[in-house]
Formats: sequence, C-alpha cells, structure tokens
Amino acid sequence: MYTSMLNQTATWWKKIGQDGYNKPSFDSPVELSCRWEEGQGLSRNMNWEAETLSARVFLSSKVFVGDYLFLGTSVEADPLEVEGAGEVKSAPRIPSVDANTFLYMALVMRNG
Repeated sequence: MYTSMLNQTATWWKKIGQDGYNKPSFDSPVELSCRWEEGQGLSRNMNWEAETLSARVFLSSKVFVGDYLFLGTSVEADPLEVEGAGEVKSAPRIPSVDANTFLYMALVMRNG
C-alpha cells in the first residue's frame, strides 16, 4: 500500500561507529526508495535543545538516528562530504491499518 508513493531515490549511509578522533564512520551507501518532503520544522535533541529540521522522508526500510540520507544517488563513501546530505534526527515507524506492514519516516537536518 505505502510503497506506491515511494517514487524517489535516496542514498542512505548507516552509521557504524566512530574513529579515534570522534568522527563518525559509515557503511557503504545504499539506494532506497523514498518520498522526500522538503520543509522546515523543529525537533528537540537528546539534550532538549531545539534543532531545525529540513526534510521529512518516508521510506520502506528502517533507518536510525545518526545515519545520513541524501535525495538522489551518491557513491561518495562519506556523507559528510556530500552537499545536501542530512543527519537523521528521528526515525519513527508508522503501521498500516492492519499493522502487518510499516512505513518508516526519517526527520532530517541537512548539512550546508
């Protein structure tokens, strides 16, 4: 039901840890089907500080807080080097009416 509205492509980098300098490290980029909605909103981080979000992204696959998403295709290994990539700040899931399938959402704060 939900997958018919996911007619755009996003690149997803899953955060897998941090290096010795506290810089995040990521798995290889993966393409996902999505619906990317631009627009600003506010969210609170773990310290209850306000953050400005730049996009709401609907996905068929689960992503996690700290991962990165980009609207379009990228083969860059480091999403911090991709202009327009954004960090996932929240990643709720939405059940279908019968709760047999889920639509995943990511609230994203873009870089640059």
